[in-house]
Amino acid sequence: GGGGEGGGAISKGGGGYGERLSTWLSNDCPQPVAALSASLLGALCTWDGSKFWQLLVTSSICLLVGYVAAFEAHRQDRNWLEQGIIVCQSVGIAAFSTWRGFEGTQVLFGALLGYLCFYGFGGAARALNGHFPGVALLWYCT
Repeated sequence: GGGGEGGGAISKGGGGYGERLSTWLSNDCPQPVAALSASLLGALCTWDGSKFWQLLVTSSICLLVGYVAAFEAHRQDRNWLEQGIIVCQSVGIAAFSTWRGFEGTQVLFGALLGYLCFYGFGGAARALNGHFPGVALLWYCT
């Protein structure tokens, strides 16, 4: 996880966030509570899907932003008050912007997924381009 030799967790290959989350899920997280929580979330989605989906996405983004902010503030050796202020500001801004611009958030999420798919499968389009000229151009223009 941590370390004090400068650079963020992302510059170290992303191992900082993933390792801590994996360790927590493997060792510290009570699995029955996690399973019950997942079942409860599914039941709530069937009750009022659209509004609960908005709440679920906003909450998930806030948890992610809060985790990253706390992780980075701790790596910078901030005291507990500074860490709290950084996390509260980050989560507050994320909550407000995600809730108010929820449709825009969904569009950005869809664009991100589309970009990742095009990036991940671009090699296949380039390989097919040797047999079917123009496939790569069609792939990257859509």
